[in-house]
Amino acid sequence: MQQIDRLFEYFLKKGVKHPAKIERFLNSANGSLKKIRNSDGFLSDAMLIKVEKACPDLNMQWLKTGEGEMLKPLEPLPGTIAREDAEPYGVTWKQKYYNLMEEHAKLLRDYNNLLKEMAGVKKAV
Repeated sequence: MQQIDRLFEYFLKKGVKHPAKIERFLNSANGSLKKIRNSDGFLSDAMLIKVEKACPDLNMQWLKTGEGEMLKPLEPLPGTIAREDAEPYGVTWKQKYYNLMEEHAKLLRDYNNLLKEMAGVKKAV
């Protein structure tokens, strides 16, 4: 399989089938991918740079050689706890959800207390 074929396979996985759409996405000239496919199938250095910038999840080693996985492994987002048993992108999304729910409950309690205070002020006046 040639580099151009792997590029098309990547975009097919992303749901993009038409070369013209891929060319627009890569900010490449019309017909450039067809020209590559009809020649040796190798992407120029300039095209590889465009692909790398436009497709940050694409494993460039796989694109160039066919070795390894198509997509880069998921890395934890900055500030997350990376554990071996963690779900992709770490586990902090669950903790953040629980923290937000606790904060929401506290705000509701504070709001309720404020309403009670306001009701007490109205009765006193």
